[in-house]
Amino acid sequence: MVTSLLVIILCYGSILTTRIVITTFLSANSQSYFSPWILALPQILLLIFVLIVCSRGRVFSYKDLRLQPPKSWRSYFLAVLCVPANILFVVLYMVIVTRLELTFFYTPEIPKNILGSGWFILANLFAICLFVPVVEEIFFRGFLLRLLITKWSVFSSVVLTSLVFAVLHGHLGLLIPVFTCSAVISILYIRSRSIYPPILTHGCMNLLVVMVAASA
Repeated sequence: MVTSLLVIILCYGSILTTRIVITTFLSANSQSYFSPWILALPQILLLIFVLIVCSRGRVFSYKDLRLQPPKSWRSYFLAVLCVPANILFVVLYMVIVTRLELTFFYTPEIPKNILGSGWFILANLFAICLFVPVVEEIFFRGFLLRLLITKWSVFSSVVLTSLVFAVLHGHLGLLIPVFTCSAVISILYIRSRSIYPPILTHGCMNLLVVMVAASA
């Protein structure tokens, strides 16, 4: 557990450092080409860590990740339904904090040119909507959540996993929305007993966010 936290700190510490370097030395337009990969590339550390732990098989194994497809197609249907449910909550959250003028809880504005241009659009779409969801779900749901469940109750494990996931997004305005969305995805993972429905929900959520930002 301590090793897992150290890996998380190393991964997201490198993300923060890279982001500071890029924002310091690159123009705003150039940053859009590399922003998704600032998050994606360091997360390879998370994937490598999980693979190493599973290969040893002492505490955790590949079977524990639940990499097998769900037994029922309804799990995929439920995964798709989770997307509008999460979006609805985020919209409701934004309305409430706007009405109450809680400016410090406003969600951050996503750059319109987040995907860059040319062939970078496809590369960044791959990073945001496929690579990041796969790696994060394998680590946070397949590994961390499952590991916590062996030690604590399901409720406590879902709460702690979602809290860590939300805090690592690095913005106060994302804390509540991301925590809630993460809790929903965690429940989906537990219910479906497969990593694929959470990946589907996560990927669709990221795709919608990017589409809204690009069309704003």
